Amino acid sequence: MEPIDIRLIGTGQADFMQLNGDVGYYALGGNDTVYGSQFNNFINGGTGNDSLNGGGGSDVLVGDIGNDTLIGGTGNDYLTGGTDKDYLIGGSGSDTLNGGSGNDTLIGGGGADVFYFFLSQNAGVDQIRDFSFSEGDRIKFFARGLADSLNQFNYSASTGNLSFEGQVFANLSTGLNLIDVLEAIQPTY
Repeated sequence: MEPIDIRLIGTGQADFMQLNGDVGYYALGGNDTVYGSQFNNFINGGTGNDSLNGGGGSDVLVGDIGNDTLIGGTGNDYLTGGTDKDYLIGGSGSDTLNGGSGNDTLIGGGGADVFYFFLSQNAGVDQIRDFSFSEGDRIKFFARGLADSLNQFNYSASTGNLSFEGQVFANLSTGLNLIDVLEAIQPTY
């Protein structure tokens, strides 16, 4: 039996949805609460301050516009916050977290997680709460005019600030090993 691709579209109000099956959900507006299933889900919160939980499976969660909370759950999830101040928790898989613009909080959870940044003037400063080189966590980024060298990066063990060409874009735990942090940085050209 072939899988069925189902897409649900929410209202402009505050929606509450519990998904069952392999479902895509697109909220329109309002402060939505959406729970995914044990299968792979695509959930877009749209506008409003949304709470999205992927559940099981490898999910894609998009906060879009608003102060959103995204929880990947189990599986290898992709979470992107969009604009404003978002709170992203990967869960137990090897997850990819991108806060988008705004000052976001990123928690990868267990597994080898990737914290992804598009470096721009209005990107904000994200708090990475559980960066662990020994778990395989990595920091990937894209920036215009990026050189092949990592000498444009600076990590302050006393403040936890991670900067590119003098612009702070993330704050990690203090006291991390500079060599581990620099080894974890993976540029995208």
